[in-house]
Amino acid sequence: MSPMILASSAAPDPALLPTWIGAIATAAAVIVAIVAISLTYRQVRLTAIQLRDASVQAAQDSEDRTRPYVTMNIVPSIARQGALDLIVTNTGATAATNVRFELLGDGFGLSDDDTHVGPGLRDFFSTPFELAPGAKLRLFWHLPESRAERSDKPGAMGAPVTGELQATYSRDVDGQPGSREYVTKHRYDFTFWPKITPQAWTGKHNEGSSSNPLTHLKNIDFGVRAIAHHVGESTR
Repeated sequence: MSPMILASSAAPDPALLPTWIGAIATAAAVIVAIVAISLTYRQVRLTAIQLRDASVQAAQDSEDRTRPYVTMNIVPSIARQGALDLIVTNTGATAATNVRFELLGDGFGLSDDDTHVGPGLRDFFSTPFELAPGAKLRLFWHLPESRAERSDKPGAMGAPVTGELQATYSRDVDGQPGSREYVTKHRYDFTFWPKITPQAWTGKHNEGSSSNPLTHLKNIDFGVRAIAHHVGESTR
């Protein structure tokens, strides 16, 4: 067989060229369509994720705006020097229900002299209650040992001067008890704070004979100082 015959038999048929071009164009179109579908799916998926995250964030923002917030603070007492008060406040927008307190770690180490504050706090901690929005409670927390010579209760009373408080509470949803509980903790240490905590001065105690006119002026002066002390401490 001659070379001329082989060359002519291997040449492509011109009639098949449109078919090849159409097949290539179809394959390219399919690839472009697949890429477009993949990009569209990815964009739809990303949009769905963003919408879901936005919905979750909106729900969380609504929860944060409407939920109760029970805060605790232990401050110098309005009762006397060295004593401590517990202030409980609901700073949230809704009522805190089923509020329960717990003293973590050490409990109430009641002494023989503690027949009032400690047992009262223990009963308070064991009884759930409700706290309306903006409501505040102020309770005796700790009374130090009395230095009075004739005191019938010389021992310390109430809770320890250092520890950690925990409040657990919930809120009602559509008139039904909420299933979600919130927990707030407060760590305190008054072994050092009283040294740097300012307190209002009550002035000298009244002195002198009741028949002396100056005694009445001293009593008035003492009363005004005591009022100033209580007003100042009650705003803590």
